Amino acid sequence: YLYLPLLDLQPFRETDVPIVIALFEQLNQLLYQKNVNETPAVTLPTLINFHCVMGLSRSIAMQVLYLVYCDKLSVNTYKNWINQHYLNAHLSEVYLPNDVIKAMDSAKT
Repeated sequence: YLYLPLLDLQPFRETDVPIVIALFEQLNQLLYQKNVNETPAVTLPTLINFHCVMGLSRSIAMQVLYLVYCDKLSVNTYKNWINQHYLNAHLSEVYLPNDVIKAMDSAKT
C-alpha cells in the first residue's frame, strides 16, 4: 500500500514532480518484486488503484502522470485518453498543467 496525500482541488505544480516520481519508483519496485516472487505459471494481472474521494480529478491526474511516466501516454495523447475514458473528469489546464506533463515525460523510465 502506497499513500500520497494531496489536498483537495489543489493543482499539480512542477515542484510536485519529484515527489510523484519517487512514489512511482516505489510502485515500480513493488511491481518488480511481485513479478520476481511469482512463478511463471501463476502470474496474475496486477491492479493499480489510484483513488481519491470523488474520482474526478486527483486520481485521474495520478493515472495520467503514471502512464506518461511509464511511456504509455505522451504529452500529445493524454487529453484524448482522458476524454475517451473519463468523460466527467475535471482536469483543466490549471489543475494539471502542461508543464507538469512535460516534466513527467522527460523523467520517464
